[in-house]
Formats: sequence, structure tokens, C-alpha cells
Amino acid sequence: MVIKRKKKGGLQRVADTGDTDNTAGAGDAESKWWWRFKTDHNSLWVKVITSIYGSGGGLNLTNNDSVFRGTSTWHNIIKAGTTLDSMGLEFSTSFIKELGNGNSVKFWQDEWIGDFKLMDQFSRLYALEYHKQASVCDTYGNNVFCGDWSRPIRGRAQGELTGLINFLAPIRLKDDEEDKWRWCLDAEGYYKTKTMSNLIDEKRSASANSTSGETLRNKAIPLKFEIFVWRARKKRIPVRIELVKRGIDLDSTLCPCCLNETQTVDHILLQCHKVVELWNLVLNWWNLSYTITLSLEQIFDNHSFIVAPKSNGKIIWQSLKWVTCYLIWKARNDVVFKNHSWMQQKILTDIQSFTFGWISKRLKKPSLEWHQWLINPGFFVSSTNIM
Repeated sequence: MVIKRKKKGGLQRVADTGDTDNTAGAGDAESKWWWRFKTDHNSLWVKVITSIYGSGGGLNLTNNDSVFRGTSTWHNIIKAGTTLDSMGLEFSTSFIKELGNGNSVKFWQDEWIGDFKLMDQFSRLYALEYHKQASVCDTYGNNVFCGDWSRPIRGRAQGELTGLINFLAPIRLKDDEEDKWRWCLDAEGYYKTKTMSNLIDEKRSASANSTSGETLRNKAIPLKFEIFVWRARKKRIPVRIELVKRGIDLDSTLCPCCLNETQTVDHILLQCHKVVELWNLVLNWWNLSYTITLSLEQIFDNHSFIVAPKSNGKIIWQSLKWVTCYLIWKARNDVVFKNHSWMQQKILTDIQSFTFGWISKRLKKPSLEWHQWLINPGFFVSSTNIM
């Protein structure tokens, strides 16, 4: 049904969402149309929207795109995603495609294997692929990868191909099941206006009652580390248990490094016995001892989890922790995708050299010296100021 409201200069057409309670404010009424657009894919109105805005219906657009220059009911629905994301709800990325037979999921261009696209993870292969919009079923039918390349695969592209095949090996299509959408913000996986309203109210209440709005930032190291920390805190890096939650059928959820325990974010960054050994090496370098009762929050916050350095050294200590976690994750990916061995000493050397290179460019006097950094890095935590 469509409601017509009197407006200066004419009538404004407003979509009736069926919600009479507006206590949750703007966003909850429009948001359910995201779910309807994704699940009612055979409806005439969905076909009309896709003919205008493309296969994604414009839901993947941002405020910077030209579509936002106009105003319409569908524009407001698109903008609702940005509004809810700005509240910290991660609404626009909360719809996950659960893989069945793979007929309706694009192999390269959809996020079906985690919170990333294979076209980004394996960019060289994607550039050589003829059928860039092929479905998972067409490209990985019978659980066998089949690419159609514009030229022979060699060099770095060959390395990507080996990594991709290893990455796909545990995944199995379900020939007797259709692909379906799941809403991650509800335990049952289905969109509910009541759930959305409650989430909005909780965010508003938390914002109103919050006494600390500290943002995890660190200017001493590249931006990619801040992004990694944010993703890890939100459980948004593709460890095996998170892939299973998103409907990816894996042969095993065990950690590929130790093969002993389920691979969670906490496990791969903190609890795997190989990771524990690496943290011991890092902390021995600092003349500290390791404690097994750590949490990711203690690792990622702006304070020390072993000692309490002076305030002017917190950014150095934070940099060390963030870089260590990032390089642990990178080493894990090398084990999975490139068949590399887990080399503790090499990872430690990378941690030492990378942190030295980045931090030394942002130090005030006294300057950071390489030999001092290797022998006694704790000296700089207590005596160095950061720009």
C-alpha cells in the first residue's frame, strides 16, 4: 500500500512499511526493504529496481555516488544502510549469502567465502579470467575449480592459482540446496523489524550513557594495522569458525597451524601453541614473561597487558602488539595459501625490523637506534616521546 501525504507544491508518495511504532527512529522502517530486496528476487518490483540501479539494487552504493543526488523512496532506503552503519550496527554487511548449489552466487565478485571477494584476494587471476561474472556453480562445479584464462598462467599468477586451489579444497557445494540469505544480526538468521528496533535503541542508549569514546588509532604505524585491529575485534577476519557461521561448508574447523583446536580469532592470534611460542620470543626480547590469560581486548587496547609503561611509551607498546598480531595472521595465510612453514624466528625478525622502521620516523629526541632497539627496546617505552 502507498500513503499519500499533503506536501507544499503537490503530493509526496511514501512507501507504507507497515510499522506504526516509530520509536526507533529513522532507519528501522527502511531497513527491512533491504531484506525483501535480497529474498524476493523473483518479484516484479525487484526486477524494476535492478533494471534501474543494477543487480545490487544500489544497496552497495555510498553517499559519494551520484544516485544520492536525487530523492526518492528507494534513495531513502539505500541511505538507511549508511545511517545504520554510522551508528556502529554494521547493517549493510550483515546480510550473508549461505552457499548451497552456488547457482546464484558470483564466484569472483560476491562475498561468499568470508568478508572479502576472491577478485580482491586473487587479483592477478581475476584479471586473466574470461568469465568474471561466472557463478560458483559454473566455476567450482563438482567441487573442482575450473578457470578460463586469457593467457597461460605463470609467475606470480601461478602462485595465486596454487593458493586459490588450496583455499577452495575444504569447501563443498550442496547440490540439493538453493543458495539463501542469512541476516547475521538475528540469532535465527531472518530479518525482524523488532530486532532491528531493539538494536537501534541499544546503540542510542549506549551512546547516551558512554563515558569513554576512545577510538583505537595509532599514527606510528600504517593505516592497514588499524583496519586489521578493527576487523579482528569485530571477528571479521576469515578464520574457519567464522566461515562456518556464514554457511561455508568446510571439511574441518581446526587451526591449520597446530591442527589441535578450533580456529577462532582468539586462537589464531593468541592461543595456538605456535603463537604462544612466538609471543614468548617477542616478550623475551622485552625481558618480560608471558601470561596465558590474555584476551584480545587486552592486546588491542591502548595500554600494556604485561607492564604499565609511562604514558609517552604507550604508542610504542601498542604498535608492537598490533604489528605482532598482523604478522601472525599474515604468517597463517602463508601457511594456508602458499604452503610455507611456520618460521618463528623470521616472524620475530620482521616484527623487530618493521616496528623499528615505522616508529623511528615518528620519534622525537632521543632518536631510535637499531642496536639499542634490538638489545633493550623497553628503554624507549619509558624515555621516548612520540610525535
